[in-house]
Amino acid sequence: MRETALLLDETLRGLGMPTFVKTSGSKGVHVYVPIRRGPVQKQVWTFAKTVAVELAKKYPSLMTAVYVRARRPPQRVLVDYNQNRWGSTLASIYSVRPTPRATVSTPVTWKELRTVEIDDFTLRNVPARVRKLGDLWAPVAAAEDDPARYDLGRFVRA
Repeated sequence: MRETALLLDETLRGLGMPTFVKTSGSKGVHVYVPIRRGPVQKQVWTFAKTVAVELAKKYPSLMTAVYVRARRPPQRVLVDYNQNRWGSTLASIYSVRPTPRATVSTPVTWKELRTVEIDDFTLRNVPARVRKLGDLWAPVAAAEDDPARYDLGRFVRA
């Protein structure tokens, strides 16, 4: 999963996109690119699907973009472009998950992702982490005109 996320980061950064990563608090990680208003949801989904499919073609022994579980190759990480579909939900940052340890969906740095475990972050330790490091995802919530937001319009057409 880590290797897949790092390759996704490398790919998106290669396109000039700022990326942010967080644990899901469950089994995976979520990679975000804050974008400027403009593309419609279907365009964002199409872009995400294209990236996922192309990465899966390039690294077939590591990842897949096959969404139907019964057809998915075993022992591959799903690059889940459908998280960008209309109506999809996911764990927001700092949300506590219904696990025995009360794990928390937590923003991490790309360097941290190389060594942390998803269940390292719990209701007991995340508040102190935020006090110490601040909100690593503040740029994701930046103003619409913030230069940190990416203009996905370069890749999609109306």
